[in-house]
Amino acid sequence: MATDSYNVKVFPLYRVGGKLPDHLIAALWLWQSRRSLADCPTIDQLGPDDLEGCGAAERFHIFDVSADDPLGYYMRRWSPIGNLAPTWDALGVPLRGWPYPVQANSHADSLVACAEGRKPVLARVDRVLAGRPQSYVRLLCPLYDSRQRVTRIASIVEVNEYRITSRLIDQAGPI
Repeated sequence: MATDSYNVKVFPLYRVGGKLPDHLIAALWLWQSRRSLADCPTIDQLGPDDLEGCGAAERFHIFDVSADDPLGYYMRRWSPIGNLAPTWDALGVPLRGWPYPVQANSHADSLVACAEGRKPVLARVDRVLAGRPQSYVRLLCPLYDSRQRVTRIASIVEVNEYRITSRLIDQAGPI
């Protein structure tokens, strides 16, 4: 029986520069340019249409991180890329309801760090779920609500194709 695992390695943004895929660079640039003098842009200043327009179409999720308990965070927008759970629907399901606890806890930790830091977090994720390995690069970008609280986080990903499984969930929904 395979053991589920999650390894997340965070990289300082100033050290990566041009090594990122174009859609991650574009998403980061959008996040930085839309925030004006605030720590973060608001949900209205950077939305799904903006991310799709910068080349991240079908490569991003939007997490709602307004719950007091991080395991209550959930996806408001779910793109098919990067998902290895072909037998369940993650859209709107709190992290505590995800079938892989190691995945839920890892996501909760990463989302909390991003929300509390109020700045983008770039990481490489190597995971094994149900015996299926996958690696991807993830850029988390926090977004403010009207009261300058981080209540949404955009997760933009680049999956390394050589490690991706052949079955992906095709589920997208409105924010």
